[in-house]
Amino acid sequence: MKFTILPLLALAALPTLAQDRWQAALGFNQIDTERQDYFTASGIGAGAMATFKRESATAPSLQLGYRIKDFTSSDLVLTGEYQFEKTYGAKATAIGVSPGRSIITQEDGKIRKSFFAPGIMWNWHPVVDLGIGLQYRFERLKADFVDIGVCADYDRPWLNATVGYTFRTGARVRPFVALRTSAALVTTKAPDRVDDLPRMLKSVAGDAEACLQLGVRF
Repeated sequence: MKFTILPLLALAALPTLAQDRWQAALGFNQIDTERQDYFTASGIGAGAMATFKRESATAPSLQLGYRIKDFTSSDLVLTGEYQFEKTYGAKATAIGVSPGRSIITQEDGKIRKSFFAPGIMWNWHPVVDLGIGLQYRFERLKADFVDIGVCADYDRPWLNATVGYTFRTGARVRPFVALRTSAALVTTKAPDRVDDLPRMLKSVAGDAEACLQLGVRF
């Protein structure tokens, strides 16, 4: 429910952005391809190998910030971000091996991902804008294959760093552009059991991200 209500609440709050101390941006989150492999042995010369792969994609997000404290050349900002659900291509490959024989099966599918993330950023403003902060992301993951459908909620902290520039036009509304890099502080390895699909889904959720931000400050 929160994944549908929260972006609507954020949009409803936009009229209050006329007050100073607010910022709003559209983000484009990019995560690279992720692949996990595992092998299980069932006897002499026999076993199975499986590969689960998620393709890269760019997902749009809505980002809001409220400056809670000003310092001489820096500020502390509370943030909120909602990444709209994005579909990523995925492929599952299984190889069964026995003496003198191997069987390969492949299946294409889709992984869908969205998240909501409250956070905090500390920004410095020399000539450019520099920032570092933390987010706690509530990620929702869904995998759809012909014979398999699985969902997983993945709640974990992320570390963010930004570099950008605010165009000081003299007007009350100041546009800005920034590049953010993010790294998950919690990661998940591929499971030992083939049937642990929620863990497998988390293992390809992505642990690093780049984001282009285009927005305005008030």
